[in-house]
Amino acid sequence: MSRQHLYILAFSITMVLSAPSLAQDIGWAAGTWKGRIEGFRGQDPTRTLSIAIDGGAAKCGWGEGFRSNPPAAKNCSVSATGVKLTSGANNQIDLRRSGNTLSGTMTTTAGDGKTYNLTMKKE
Repeated sequence: MSRQHLYILAFSITMVLSAPSLAQDIGWAAGTWKGRIEGFRGQDPTRTLSIAIDGGAAKCGWGEGFRSNPPAAKNCSVSATGVKLTSGANNQIDLRRSGNTLSGTMTTTAGDGKTYNLTMKKE
């Protein structure tokens, strides 16, 4: 067997063995997260983020208050290290994982485009 064939074989084995772990890397996010936007005025600063994993893809809900079924987020991506989403109002949310806590920012797109700190805990 040539060296090139060995490299291809090793690469193929690596891909097959790592595929299941890649799908599991986002499983940590599944569930309901509740938190508060710091310094946010004019609306309820509490938020609910719900995440379901379906076929290796994340489906997210994001809403004001502590709703049990928040409306769907426009875009949502979950990685091993955090969550990024776009709310129904086009606000950008970027959260980093630390145990059962997500911390990060929400940047509004209306008005002045202000950025607020946000912390969420998994229920």
